[in-house]
Amino acid sequence: MQIFFYIVDTTDTEEKRERKCQARNMADYLHQDKFYLDAFFVSDDKKTQKLLKHFSRRFILPVKTFSIADQNIAHIAAQLPLEAAALVVATEEEALSLLPDRLVDQECIKSGNLVMLIQHQPDKWQLSFTITQQMLREGFPFPHPDGEERRPRPAYYYIQSGVIPYRIYQGKLEILVVSTRSGKRMVVPKGIIEPGLSAQESAIKEATEEAGITGTLHIKPLGTYEYPKWGGLCQVLLYGMEVSSLLPEEIWQESQRSREWMSVSQARACLPEEMLHLLDELKNLTMIN
Repeated sequence: MQIFFYIVDTTDTEEKRERKCQARNMADYLHQDKFYLDAFFVSDDKKTQKLLKHFSRRFILPVKTFSIADQNIAHIAAQLPLEAAALVVATEEEALSLLPDRLVDQECIKSGNLVMLIQHQPDKWQLSFTITQQMLREGFPFPHPDGEERRPRPAYYYIQSGVIPYRIYQGKLEILVVSTRSGKRMVVPKGIIEPGLSAQESAIKEATEEAGITGTLHIKPLGTYEYPKWGGLCQVLLYGMEVSSLLPEEIWQESQRSREWMSVSQARACLPEEMLHLLDELKNLTMIN
């Protein structure tokens, strides 16, 4: 489960226009990077509710609005499915009362900031990242928090993992490829390794979400490849995954994609050239053409 806290300051009436601009900027960031949100939580404060509108306008699916008065993060989590994501719009005082003690530095709870928490167990939360308005304006430090280079996305975006899904069908090796969201290209499931997840855990997560599959992940990765994005090079660690089942479309999270079993030669013809050496590695490991 993921919960985002967007912090607002509604006490200074002279900064009304600035608050609106900051909320729009953060909403655009979440929308452009295709974060999935299942619910909004907001206090009863009318000014805070107005700022929430800048987020709800950016997302196609309707969302529910809950009151966070007299609640804590456990109460919010209890109202959400296990794999859900929610955005809480709260004042500094409200956020501090909702968040677990000593989990987030008080310096992070400033107006205009976005704080993301990940729940690993029912009572165990971990701070994932904090995004400030300055980062949105100037870029994110790379390759570490003190790095001098600035990039348009946080440093962890550039380290990814994924799988090459396969099966042995009638004695032949077949590869499952999926379309991009636009439907213009065929790829294998991959994505950002979110803070708190291992490369293997992230690869399994991407396989389930993007391809709608379950299976057995190889312990050792096939290798890495790089591709350009967000003003830099993303490094992708790929694992082989022997597919055991395809999820039905009604529970496949990204069923707007298409998926297709292909022979190795067909897959080579449509997948990105920079990852084809990993397809050869998988073929060598299975010893089947």
